[in-house]
Amino acid sequence: MKRLRFAAALLLLTALVLPCRADEGATVVQSSCSIMEAENSVILYCYAQVYNGTGNVVCMEEGQFELRSGDDILATGSVEQMTPYFLRPGEEGYLYDAVVLDSAGDGSVPAVTGLSYDIRYYTVDDAYANRSLTVEGETLKEEDGSLAVLLHLSNPHKEEAWSPTMAFGLYTEGGALLYCDGRTLENVGIPSGGEMTVRFDVSRSFAERWAEYGADPAEVRATADCGGDD
Repeated sequence: MKRLRFAAALLLLTALVLPCRADEGATVVQSSCSIMEAENSVILYCYAQVYNGTGNVVCMEEGQFELRSGDDILATGSVEQMTPYFLRPGEEGYLYDAVVLDSAGDGSVPAVTGLSYDIRYYTVDDAYANRSLTVEGETLKEEDGSLAVLLHLSNPHKEEAWSPTMAFGLYTEGGALLYCDGRTLENVGIPSGGEMTVRFDVSRSFAERWAEYGADPAEVRATADCGGDD
């Protein structure tokens, strides 16, 4: 396994921190980029917070992102998916992708100065959309310096909740997005009124770099939904 280390300061892009109005559509509110260096490559981890300011349920149709270094385009990529897949009015979701670049071999790393997104969405009939679950998040700092995020899910519906999908963002005290992740538990059910805790592990390298720059995670924001009872 390649050994990874942070090779540059964390890039926080928070120009659009204010929530969207109801007529502004589903919007990328803010984004961030973390740069890691491997043996022969540089990995750019890209994160974005999406807010559904419409009055409809939406899901992502397709999307692209672009990393810039000054006036130059450093890299482009396709957005693989949004998590959760469906966003109800007022809900938040997350995009997370990675770009791998060949290392220059001289110890230098790319100077990322901008990360932008071009996302298109479908409007979804509420009858076909997943149902929201109740979710709360917390962080646990391990003895080795790594970080664990616990998402506590509960099913408020009368029917069993199948294949829950969840996503979370880690934010600084000032509301800047540091990191996000998510997953779907295929063919797993939560009975009506039942609860479940899901653990996510965050690399110690991320936690150490955040601490160096005084950008420790202070808040977990999470969203979760589920399929029907079939």
